[in-house]
Amino acid sequence: MSWNVVYIVISMVVILLVAGAVVVYAAYPHRGRKVPAVPWLGEAMGRAADAAPVLPEEEHRDHGHGPLLSESLRRDTNR
Repeated sequence: MSWNVVYIVISMVVILLVAGAVVVYAAYPHRGRKVPAVPWLGEAMGRAADAAPVLPEEEHRDHGHGPLLSESLRRDTNR
């Protein structure tokens, strides 16, 4: 087996792990729910999300979009 193949396989495994972590975060801690099988993972993700810097609500509301798109985005976030 060539080292190139090993590198590609390891890279793909890392990519799948990161993608899985994103899906788990979006499905549970982001919505305020506990991860059923591994609650420690959900708690760790919640702490990491709380520690990440975010913009205040008024600074990222419009992004310079037109009035129709801005209103549509505002309706979607208020659901």
